[in-house]
Amino acid sequence: MTSKKHKLFGIIKFGKKEHITELQEKGMVFMRRLSNYIEIEHKEIGDKNEGLTHLLQASQIKCFSINSETVDVVKNIKIKTSNTYNPFVFCSYALDENSFDDNHNNIIDKENLDFGDTALLIADINTFYERIEKVLQIKDKLKSNLIEYIDEDSFHGKMGILKKIDTYKHQKEHRIIIERDTKDDELKFNIGSIQDISKIYSSKNLLNTMSLEIDDKYEKPLVAGI
Repeated sequence: MTSKKHKLFGIIKFGKKEHITELQEKGMVFMRRLSNYIEIEHKEIGDKNEGLTHLLQASQIKCFSINSETVDVVKNIKIKTSNTYNPFVFCSYALDENSFDDNHNNIIDKENLDFGDTALLIADINTFYERIEKVLQIKDKLKSNLIEYIDEDSFHGKMGILKKIDTYKHQKEHRIIIERDTKDDELKFNIGSIQDISKIYSSKNLLNTMSLEIDDKYEKPLVAGI
């Protein structure tokens, strides 16, 4: 699934200056397996609930038993299996019309500054996808989508790779998903410079000055003021 489905104006990758510069100038893409995020302590990057298959509310469980003995359930139950889907992912902020208020100013949550002091705005997402697919020789096999954020105290059902608990909703995450037949936990590859489709900013400057106006004549978004 591509950005055309999402109506994105771009994606923003926040991070340390050296990593963001390497991504733009050399096209060095770094991805982790989903399971790796469980162990990371960083409050914005790590998520102990990554890879959940189901989240079940105690109030909706009719009976729970072990060895034919009924067990009282007082809290929600989080289920994760040993064969949980575990692809490589590239995470970024999804920039769309909901990232701006009625006065055209961005409303990106300042908590995203905790990712790093530098931001890379990738404006041509489809070209970014295509270059990844070309290098990895996975034409039409790259997947991408937006994260759906759910309420931990009310959601009851299947989770999966595209659902996260809403304590992370300020991240407005866009996720690129790649499957590779390897035992490695990390995937790093070079797609060549992406300076032609992206621009680097100070994270603070981007959040403090970015605005958006829609050109009604051409129906094309104009990201301005940065």
